[in-house]
Amino acid sequence: MFLMLWPAIWRRLLAVMVSTVWVGVALGIGAATAIGVHIFGGTPDVGLLDLAYLTVSGIIGASLTADLTSGIADRLHSRLTNSDDAVPISKYTADVVAVTDDGKVLLIERDWPPYEGQWALPGGHVDPGETSRAAAARELAEETGVHVAEDELRQIGAFDRPDRDPRGRYVTVAYLARVPADTPIAAGDDARTARWWPLDSLPPLAFDHTDVINGLADATTHHHI
Repeated sequence: MFLMLWPAIWRRLLAVMVSTVWVGVALGIGAATAIGVHIFGGTPDVGLLDLAYLTVSGIIGASLTADLTSGIADRLHSRLTNSDDAVPISKYTADVVAVTDDGKVLLIERDWPPYEGQWALPGGHVDPGETSRAAAARELAEETGVHVAEDELRQIGAFDRPDRDPRGRYVTVAYLARVPADTPIAAGDDARTARWWPLDSLPPLAFDHTDVINGLADATTHHHI
Protein backbone atom coordinates (compact mmCIF):
# COMPACT_ATOMS: atom_id res chain seq x y z
CA MET A 1 0.00 0.00 0.00
CA PHE A 2 2.84 2.41 0.87
CA LEU A 3 4.47 1.81 -2.53
CA MET A 4 1.16 2.57 -4.25
CA LEU A 5 0.88 5.89 -2.38
CA TRP A 6 4.51 6.87 -2.90
CA PRO A 7 4.02 8.84 -6.20
CA ALA A 8 1.34 11.00 -4.56
CA ILE A 9 3.54 11.52 -1.50
CA TRP A 10 6.58 12.74 -3.41
CA ARG A 11 4.46 15.08 -5.54
CA ARG A 12 3.05 16.70 -2.38
CA LEU A 13 6.51 16.95 -0.82
CA LEU A 14 7.77 18.73 -3.93
CA ALA A 15 4.87 21.19 -3.77
CA VAL A 16 5.46 21.87 -0.07
CA MET A 17 9.17 22.50 -0.69
CA VAL A 18 8.42 25.07 -3.40
CA SER A 19 5.75 26.70 -1.20
CA THR A 20 8.22 26.96 1.67
CA VAL A 21 10.69 28.77 -0.57
CA TRP A 22 8.06 31.34 -1.59
CA VAL A 23 6.98 31.95 1.99
CA GLY A 24 10.60 32.27 3.03
CA VAL A 25 11.25 34.87 0.33
CA ALA A 26 8.22 36.92 1.37
CA LEU A 27 9.02 36.79 5.07
CA GLY A 28 12.68 37.50 4.35
CA ILE A 29 11.80 40.70 2.54
CA GLY A 30 9.60 41.79 5.44
CA ALA A 31 12.21 40.91 8.04
CA ALA A 32 15.02 42.64 6.17
CA THR A 33 12.96 45.80 5.83
CA ALA A 34 12.01 45.77 9.50
CA ILE A 35 15.64 45.33 10.54
CA GLY A 36 16.62 48.20 8.29
CA VAL A 37 14.04 50.44 9.97
CA HIS A 38 15.26 49.40 13.42
CA ILE A 39 18.95 49.98 12.70
CA PHE A 40 18.89 53.04 10.53
CA GLY A 41 15.67 54.66 11.72
CA GLY A 42 13.67 56.99 9.64
CA THR A 43 10.83 56.20 7.39
CA PRO A 44 11.58 53.49 4.83
CA ASP A 45 10.27 53.52 1.32
CA VAL A 46 8.30 50.38 2.20
CA GLY A 47 5.67 50.96 4.88
CA LEU A 48 4.02 48.45 7.21
CA LEU A 49 1.09 48.05 4.87
CA ASP A 50 3.51 47.37 2.04
CA LEU A 51 5.27 44.73 4.18
CA ALA A 52 1.96 43.10 4.95
CA TYR A 53 1.08 43.18 1.27
CA LEU A 54 4.38 41.53 0.32
CA THR A 55 3.96 38.84 2.96
CA VAL A 56 0.37 38.04 1.99
CA SER A 57 1.33 38.08 -1.70
CA GLY A 58 4.14 35.67 -1.00
CA ILE A 59 1.83 33.28 0.83
CA ILE A 60 -0.76 33.47 -1.97
CA GLY A 61 1.98 32.97 -4.54
CA ALA A 62 3.22 29.97 -2.57
CA SER A 63 -0.23 28.41 -2.62
CA LEU A 64 -0.63 28.96 -6.35
CA THR A 65 2.87 27.66 -6.99
CA ALA A 66 2.14 24.55 -4.91
CA ASP A 67 -0.94 23.80 -7.01
CA LEU A 68 0.97 24.46 -10.22
CA THR A 69 3.90 22.30 -9.13
CA SER A 70 1.58 19.49 -8.10
CA GLY A 71 -0.20 19.68 -11.45
CA ILE A 72 3.07 19.55 -13.38
CA ALA A 73 4.24 16.62 -11.30
CA ASP A 74 0.95 14.80 -11.94
CA ARG A 75 1.26 15.33 -15.68
CA LEU A 76 4.91 14.23 -15.66
CA HIS A 77 4.06 11.09 -13.70
CA SER A 78 1.19 10.33 -16.08
CA ARG A 79 3.47 10.85 -19.08
CA LEU A 80 6.11 8.51 -17.71
CA THR A 81 3.68 5.74 -16.76
CA ASN A 82 1.03 5.94 -19.48
CA SER A 83 2.78 7.30 -22.53
CA ASP A 84 3.17 5.17 -25.61
CA ASP A 85 6.82 6.20 -25.48
CA ALA A 86 7.31 4.69 -22.03
CA VAL A 87 9.72 1.75 -21.94
CA PRO A 88 7.82 -1.48 -21.13
CA ILE A 89 9.08 -3.61 -18.28
CA SER A 90 10.45 -6.92 -19.54
CA LYS A 91 10.02 -10.21 -17.70
CA TYR A 92 12.93 -12.64 -17.62
CA THR A 93 12.44 -16.39 -18.11
CA ALA A 94 14.42 -19.53 -18.91
CA ASP A 95 13.38 -22.55 -20.97
CA VAL A 96 14.94 -25.98 -21.46
CA VAL A 97 15.13 -28.15 -24.56
CA ALA A 98 15.82 -31.57 -23.04
CA VAL A 99 16.63 -34.10 -25.75
CA THR A 100 17.65 -37.75 -25.89
CA ASP A 101 20.06 -39.50 -28.20
CA ASP A 102 17.17 -41.25 -29.94
CA GLY A 103 15.69 -37.96 -31.14
CA LYS A 104 13.03 -37.09 -28.56
CA VAL A 105 12.34 -33.84 -26.72
CA LEU A 106 10.67 -33.38 -23.35
CA LEU A 107 7.47 -31.30 -23.34
CA ILE A 108 4.95 -30.39 -20.65
CA GLU A 109 1.23 -29.79 -20.94
CA ARG A 110 0.50 -26.43 -19.36
CA ASP A 111 -1.95 -26.47 -16.47
CA TRP A 112 -2.99 -22.79 -16.53
CA PRO A 113 -3.24 -19.74 -18.85
CA PRO A 114 -1.86 -18.61 -21.10
CA TYR A 115 -1.99 -21.62 -23.42
CA GLU A 116 -3.65 -23.85 -20.83
CA GLY A 117 -3.74 -27.43 -22.12
CA GLN A 118 -1.11 -26.82 -24.79
CA TRP A 119 2.32 -28.37 -24.99
CA ALA A 120 5.40 -26.30 -24.21
CA LEU A 121 9.01 -26.55 -23.18
CA PRO A 122 9.74 -26.76 -19.45
CA GLY A 123 10.64 -23.36 -18.09
CA GLY A 124 9.57 -20.35 -16.06
CA HIS A 125 10.53 -17.09 -14.41
CA VAL A 126 14.05 -16.33 -13.26
CA ASP A 127 13.89 -15.56 -9.53
CA PRO A 128 15.64 -12.52 -7.99
CA GLY A 129 19.30 -13.29 -7.37
CA GLU A 130 19.18 -16.25 -9.76
CA THR A 131 20.93 -16.73 -13.11
CA SER A 132 18.97 -17.92 -16.12
CA ARG A 133 21.04 -21.12 -16.12
CA ALA A 134 20.14 -21.84 -12.49
CA ALA A 135 16.48 -21.07 -13.24
CA ALA A 136 16.53 -23.45 -16.20
CA ALA A 137 17.86 -26.33 -14.07
CA ARG A 138 15.36 -25.56 -11.29
CA GLU A 139 12.32 -25.31 -13.58
CA LEU A 140 13.27 -28.53 -15.39
CA ALA A 141 13.38 -30.39 -12.07
CA GLU A 142 10.17 -28.81 -10.74
CA GLU A 143 8.07 -29.40 -13.85
CA THR A 144 9.38 -32.76 -15.08
CA GLY A 145 11.36 -34.36 -12.26
CA VAL A 146 14.49 -34.40 -14.45
CA HIS A 147 17.60 -33.20 -12.61
CA VAL A 148 20.46 -31.78 -14.63
CA ALA A 149 23.48 -29.96 -13.20
CA GLU A 150 23.75 -26.31 -14.18
CA ASP A 151 27.15 -26.80 -15.80
CA GLU A 152 25.67 -29.49 -18.07
CA LEU A 153 23.27 -27.01 -19.67
CA ARG A 154 24.33 -25.40 -22.93
CA GLN A 155 22.86 -22.07 -24.00
CA ILE A 156 20.92 -22.13 -27.26
CA GLY A 157 20.17 -18.43 -27.36
CA ALA A 158 17.92 -15.59 -26.23
CA PHE A 159 14.45 -15.11 -27.67
CA ASP A 160 12.89 -11.65 -27.37
CA ARG A 161 10.30 -11.19 -30.08
CA PRO A 162 7.93 -8.52 -28.65
CA ASP A 163 4.77 -10.56 -29.28
CA ARG A 164 6.08 -13.93 -28.12
CA ASP A 165 3.98 -13.89 -24.93
CA PRO A 166 0.39 -12.57 -24.70
CA ARG A 167 1.02 -11.41 -21.11
CA GLY A 168 3.45 -8.72 -22.21
CA ARG A 169 7.13 -8.31 -22.90
CA TYR A 170 9.00 -11.51 -22.03
CA VAL A 171 12.61 -12.34 -22.81
CA THR A 172 13.72 -15.94 -22.41
CA VAL A 173 17.08 -17.67 -22.51
CA ALA A 174 16.87 -21.25 -23.79
CA TYR A 175 19.22 -24.06 -22.77
CA LEU A 176 19.95 -27.51 -24.15
CA ALA A 177 20.03 -30.52 -21.83
CA ARG A 178 21.12 -33.89 -23.18
CA VAL A 179 19.74 -36.78 -21.12
CA PRO A 180 19.65 -40.59 -21.47
CA ALA A 181 16.72 -42.09 -23.39
CA ASP A 182 15.48 -43.97 -20.34
CA THR A 183 15.33 -40.88 -18.08
CA PRO A 184 12.16 -41.11 -15.94
CA ILE A 185 9.85 -38.08 -15.83
CA ALA A 186 7.17 -36.89 -13.40
CA ALA A 187 5.02 -33.81 -14.02
CA GLY A 188 4.94 -31.23 -11.25
CA ASP A 189 4.47 -27.54 -10.43
CA ASP A 190 2.42 -25.93 -13.24
CA ALA A 191 2.76 -28.92 -15.60
CA ARG A 192 -0.37 -31.02 -16.06
CA THR A 193 1.57 -33.84 -17.71
CA ALA A 194 5.05 -34.40 -19.13
CA ARG A 195 5.90 -36.50 -22.17
CA TRP A 196 8.69 -37.34 -24.58
CA TRP A 197 7.89 -36.34 -28.17
CA PRO A 198 9.76 -37.21 -31.39
CA LEU A 199 11.52 -34.13 -32.69
CA ASP A 200 10.17 -34.81 -36.18
CA SER A 201 6.54 -35.13 -35.00
CA LEU A 202 5.79 -32.31 -32.57
CA PRO A 203 2.33 -31.04 -31.57
CA PRO A 204 1.44 -27.32 -31.84
CA LEU A 205 3.52 -25.55 -29.20
CA ALA A 206 2.78 -22.58 -26.94
CA PHE A 207 4.58 -19.25 -27.20
CA ASP A 208 7.46 -19.33 -29.70
CA HIS A 209 8.74 -22.71 -28.54
CA THR A 210 8.73 -24.08 -32.08
CA ASP A 211 11.25 -21.34 -32.94
CA VAL A 212 13.28 -22.25 -29.84
CA ILE A 213 13.50 -25.89 -30.90
CA ASN A 214 14.36 -24.86 -34.45
CA GLY A 215 17.05 -22.64 -32.96
CA LEU A 216 18.57 -25.75 -31.44
CA ALA A 217 19.45 -27.05 -34.90
CA ASP A 218 21.12 -23.76 -35.83
CA ALA A 219 23.03 -23.58 -32.55
CA THR A 220 24.17 -27.21 -32.91
CA THR A 221 25.36 -26.60 -36.48
CA HIS A 222 27.17 -23.31 -35.91
CA HIS A 223 28.32 -23.52 -32.29
CA HIS A 224 28.71 -27.28 -31.76
CA ILE A 225 26.79 -27.30 -28.49
